Amino acid sequence: MTNVRPVLPVVGVEIPRSGVLSFHYQRSPTHKHQGVDLHAPAGTPVFASLPGTVEHVAHALKSGFSGYGRVVVIRSAPEETPGGQTPLWCLYAHLDQPQVTEGQHVKLGQRIATVGDTCFSRKTPQRRCNRAHLHFEISPARYPQASEAPRLDPRAFLGASPSEPTRTPAPMPAPTPAPAVAQTPRHVSTVRYTPPSQVPARPPAPPIPARVGAVACVLAALLKLLWDQFR
Repeated sequence: MTNVRPVLPVVGVEIPRSGVLSFHYQRSPTHKHQGVDLHAPAGTPVFASLPGTVEHVAHALKSGFSGYGRVVVIRSAPEETPGGQTPLWCLYAHLDQPQVTEGQHVKLGQRIATVGDTCFSRKTPQRRCNRAHLHFEISPARYPQASEAPRLDPRAFLGASPSEPTRTPAPMPAPTPAPAVAQTPRHVSTVRYTPPSQVPARPPAPPIPARVGAVACVLAALLKLLWDQFR
């Protein structure tokens, strides 16, 4: 097999370039992060980045793999690696369920496990990680090995992976024109203008004394009517 191109072990998850999840991040004065952490929901499929033979499968705490939880290690022969010169070992850790067996040969991109949060160690055999994720390492040497042993940078290894296509931004949709609003016709006044000269004159009001006398006569008649009824 030649021209092998590795694939992302978790599809659609970006490779961390910096920070606590990235390769060789100094997590303590004596410990550097020897792989990359790919966050994904528990149960997300994990795929083989390279073809090869499964050398280790740990469903529980296994000697030499403290802190990795459930783990799968796959050895790729030189002809199964991008360079084609030396073998490589890929380690997949913190798994929920490994789905391969030791000695099994797997193909490029074959499903081998699911993401989990297992984090077994000698001190806490049932320990869980704070969050489900895949810890992914690449080594030029066989596992198990010391935590300070040299590893390869997964960022360079997976940088040209076909599973990480260049994302072309979608074109912006054309603005939708606002719907036309029907204009409600305004009512036009139909009052006809009448010149002052054509307005009929009101009859003159009677003088004030005459009006007072008329009111007094009415009141007198009412009082007489009331007196006649109750007399």
